[in-house]
Amino acid sequence: MCCMMHDMAHAEPDTQMRMASGMHCMTHDMAHAEHSAKMSAMGAPQQNEPLIDILKRRYAKGEITKEQFEEMKRDLDL
Repeated sequence: MCCMMHDMAHAEPDTQMRMASGMHCMTHDMAHAEHSAKMSAMGAPQQNEPLIDILKRRYAKGEITKEQFEEMKRDLDL
């Protein structure tokens, strides 16, 4: 990152803009990856996780009652 900043200081203005934009995207991607890893470690639902598995996990953790589990299952046609 330090070398990129040094190179950017010696670049043309439009090149500086592209490099800054690239660094912003790289920083954003790193922050998103860190957030995803934390959420996964916390047991948060993943985007591809089947709904029934989410319900089962929530029931097992005591977040919802058996009645809520059954009602949500019916509501979602699972």
